[in-house]
Amino acid sequence: MTSINDLEEGLRGKYLSLGDNFSYIFNCFDRKFENVSENFTSVTGYAKDEILNADGFTIGTKEFQSTSLPRIKQILETFYDIYKDNLNGFRSFFSYPFVYKDGRVEEVFAEVTQVDFEDKQIVRITVFNTLFDDTLDSALKKGVTFVNLEKNIAFSNISSVEDLETCHAILSLSKREIEILSLVSEGLSNQELAEKINVSIHTVTTHKKNIVKKTNTKNIMVTIRYCLRLNIF
Repeated sequence: MTSINDLEEGLRGKYLSLGDNFSYIFNCFDRKFENVSENFTSVTGYAKDEILNADGFTIGTKEFQSTSLPRIKQILETFYDIYKDNLNGFRSFFSYPFVYKDGRVEEVFAEVTQVDFEDKQIVRITVFNTLFDDTLDSALKKGVTFVNLEKNIAFSNISSVEDLETCHAILSLSKREIEILSLVSEGLSNQELAEKINVSIHTVTTHKKNIVKKTNTKNIMVTIRYCLRLNIF
């Protein structure tokens, strides 16, 4: 199992240290670039005066702009709303197809370094990008990854708001519920589990039903897969 330390080290070390880097500040309400790094032109080919505050200017493919970008924005907004009082230490990563000035398209690995968040919406976002020729792991193209080393939390490759909400629900489970999930993952039957934690079989089945309901998962095995993604046990 990949540790959370390894996850962030892998993300930053493997991807953010490769290729050409640049950053920008994007206003999500006005849908305009407010600022770009000094090396933006040399890396991408776009002149600052054609991108800054230009209406309708995009650097992602049309498909990304119409389908993936709204989903990523919704995931980020849901995350920042859930954790708005406890955001210190969180790092956010995602990837997207970048279109150079000359028409070439390359996958970009991006880290969200700052977000201005108001009324459950992202107003302004600062993004650090890395352009490189190597291909990203396919899993990293599926969604957004959130890492917090201080709290030992990692949300890997979140592909939808529902996915994020399930992860959050699992992190909110009680110690007893997590213990039961861990024992189920080891293959214990209801009878063995009941004997292990000194409760009735009825109590075990009730816990399982409550866990599935709380996490909005199809069954207990799906819940366990989420736990493994979150490095809970």
